[in-house]
Amino acid sequence: MSEHHIVTPKTYLLNLAALMVLMSLTILAGRWEPLHFTQTINLAIALTIAVAKMMCIVLIFMHVKFSSRLVMVFASAGFFWFIIMITLTFCDYASRFWHSPTAISPYLG
Repeated sequence: MSEHHIVTPKTYLLNLAALMVLMSLTILAGRWEPLHFTQTINLAIALTIAVAKMMCIVLIFMHVKFSSRLVMVFASAGFFWFIIMITLTFCDYASRFWHSPTAISPYLG
């Protein structure tokens, strides 16, 4: 039987501080457009911050950082599966031929 790692309150407070900083960055990134970023750059910035927040939560609060390699493999596999599902959903969404509402239904006025 393996021993459980005890996470100190200092670790939780540092993680809380990191999450608060990342939340502030998310708010600033949503409101700040100094160079008139394109939507692609704004999306990349937002996703980078979101991944950083996700890593803080998964590694510390879910104790993956202090777990065995097998737990890390399964956590990574779950994240990889999530990426596959999001990619397939985006490909389906992007490949649809969209019509204007009047082209779909002539009864809309």
